[in-house]
Amino acid sequence: MSPAAPDMATLHWGYDEHNGPSHWKEVFPVANGDRQSPIDIKTTEAKYDPSLRPISPNYDPTSAKVILNNGHSTSVEFDDAENKSVLIGGPLAGTYRLRQIHFHWGSSDDAGSEHAVDGMKYAAELHVVHWNADRYSSFVEAARQPDGLAVMAVFLKIGECNPQLKKITDRLDAIRAKGKRALFTNFDPSCLLPRSLDYWTYFGSLTVPPLLESVVWIVLREPISVCSEQLAKFRSLLCTGEGEAACYLLRNYRPPQPLKGREINPVVWMCDFVCEHNTTDSPKAIRSAICPLKRPSTELEGTVTTPVSRDTHTGPRNRADRAQADRLSFPKEQGGYSLRHKEAAIP
Repeated sequence: MSPAAPDMATLHWGYDEHNGPSHWKEVFPVANGDRQSPIDIKTTEAKYDPSLRPISPNYDPTSAKVILNNGHSTSVEFDDAENKSVLIGGPLAGTYRLRQIHFHWGSSDDAGSEHAVDGMKYAAELHVVHWNADRYSSFVEAARQPDGLAVMAVFLKIGECNPQLKKITDRLDAIRAKGKRALFTNFDPSCLLPRSLDYWTYFGSLTVPPLLESVVWIVLREPISVCSEQLAKFRSLLCTGEGEAACYLLRNYRPPQPLKGREINPVVWMCDFVCEHNTTDSPKAIRSAICPLKRPSTELEGTVTTPVSRDTHTGPRNRADRAQADRLSFPKEQGGYSLRHKEAAIP
């Protein structure tokens, strides 16, 4: 058995030269399929789909169970026996239950993400994995269906240390060897999502064997921060078990795969405000209107210039996280205005 023709049933798949992504097709022929992931997202080729809506994650921290090292990544597993933590909206028809989150990284800070954007790779990538609980009875069943899984991808960009990510990196020493697991509870993965939930979406596959083509991908456009020290903690994990010769998991990403005619759809949401006069007094400056659909709240400043019964606010537009309308009221001493939130998709 030579590295040129590995018996991967014996060696098992991995990310080294002898058993890495270039060899996976020898055991998993679907690796050459028509909807493989990840991909390089060419932003100028993405096609607007007016039917797509914002995504809405709703996660219950009590559903987090354990953190583990499976030899290919570290993951946090969640209780998916019922709809405690779910993802809806966007390109999804129905409710998708949260199953796990896991990470992909590289041997250096330069490149470790699986997806690329216009050829640019990020330092790492988080995958938040869900399955279609409306149509299928289990994750295993759903993983073999074309609409069975939904994976939300989050890019990690080198910058300041991420205090939310520290909750995970602080536990990695306890699961350093392959097969190790530790209790990991009271964790809400939405703390690892960026402020904006604008996204690209396309139909793809798992990025690890068995590479099943069952994933609706939702790739968030805005990255979150990670520092070099936190990435080094991921690289300190072992892809070998206790008692085996130590082998570090320095990288665990698959390179981008051919698009093969698939469409990528961009979804960018913005919010507008309509200002409605509650009094006939001269209009006054709206000092600060808070968009309730943004995390964290984004200030909107501007002035209404004409004393009519209804006016379009001329301040800057702000992206909205969710498909939801809201109303903000101002006290009489500020002019008695109310702001009615509106939203619109940007082609």
